[in-house]
Amino acid sequence: MVPLMRILFLHYAFPGPFRYLAESFAALPENVVVFASEYGRRDLLIPGVRRMGLGTPKMKVVQGPQSPLRDAGRDLQMAYLRGSMTAQALRSLKGAGFIPDMVCATAVMGNSLFLRDIFPDSFLVAHAETYAPQGGGPEGPEGLGGTPQRVRNLLQVHGLVDCDLAVVPTEWQRKQFPAWLRKNMEVLPQCVDTDFFSPDSAGPAEAESVTFSAHGLEAPPEWSRLAETIRALLPIRPACRIVVLASGLRRERLAAPRGEATQWGGGQVSLHGFSSPDFYRRVLRASSLYVHIASLPLLPTGLLESMSCGCPVLAPGTGPVGEVILDGRNGFACDFHSPASTAARIAELLDEGGLLRKTGEAARRFVTEGYSLARTMPENRDRLLQSYQGWLGARRRHVNHKERMTLVRREG
Repeated sequence: MVPLMRILFLHYAFPGPFRYLAESFAALPENVVVFASEYGRRDLLIPGVRRMGLGTPKMKVVQGPQSPLRDAGRDLQMAYLRGSMTAQALRSLKGAGFIPDMVCATAVMGNSLFLRDIFPDSFLVAHAETYAPQGGGPEGPEGLGGTPQRVRNLLQVHGLVDCDLAVVPTEWQRKQFPAWLRKNMEVLPQCVDTDFFSPDSAGPAEAESVTFSAHGLEAPPEWSRLAETIRALLPIRPACRIVVLASGLRRERLAAPRGEATQWGGGQVSLHGFSSPDFYRRVLRASSLYVHIASLPLLPTGLLESMSCGCPVLAPGTGPVGEVILDGRNGFACDFHSPASTAARIAELLDEGGLLRKTGEAARRFVTEGYSLARTMPENRDRLLQSYQGWLGARRRHVNHKERMTLVRREG
């Protein structure tokens, strides 16, 4: 059987932002879908998707004081190593006869650095994150506090210049890129399985529970802010149960932060790393409020999943999150300028049970209408296919033109 399409997904972590897209393409048995990643979830199997492991680059730990320039050099070297190891794996894939019609790859981390050298004739879709603005402010001895962001910009520019189509999850992220880069950039919204992430049929839980998302809070200053917020909250809400979701931390790194979290409030505070989908959904359904403190310029999937479960959200009203949170309507915005004020705002909201229920219901409607898997994913897939067909038609016209010009030259 001749495959309808061969699609390669390339991301350092499986499934990353490509889970539902890979699932959608693999739903057609005529398609051949391969997902290449360094690491990822072992418990998740996507029917019709073949997993392929990539090597993980390792570098020696350099002793001595860190600096932005040293961090930048390390990031660039890691990106090169990652790109080289990925290239080796993809050459083996090509040698086995797999040449993709379409490649969906992340534009950061370096995995796609040599993609064009291996698959020059494939339609390349680059998944971008965000472009850090200039003028981050002087930090560190060299006055180059924004250096790591510059490296991410550099990697993304390479990926976006080299691709046939660039995609981002939000309009806010698209607007951060220079105009000449975003001309070939589409917004493909994230998708949420709203059938799975749904409110509890038994109704909201009676016990008071606040869930904090620790995604993006692993850095010491951010972790301290989370700790101070929880310590400030517990004395004014002594009956409140606190759950910290730290799915970004690997299992071997959980022991220390978990022990620290229990010291914040004894048995009232629990920290969880990666959890099963059922447990994760139970936490969201039981939450009186979901608090997303991190100010990363990304729209976390967990925020949308909590809204889909009917859980009211307290989050920054800026950046890509500002596209989702409509303060007082489907969630609550907060600037998180101090742990004490954040704790006071949480306590204030917990006293408004009726408002929380109304807001949670509105959050559920908002996600169902704009981000549901059943509707949004087919739209995303069709937009990719339309772009692919347009690209394919242009290539064929170009080839036919070259052939005609060669014939004219020969006859002349």
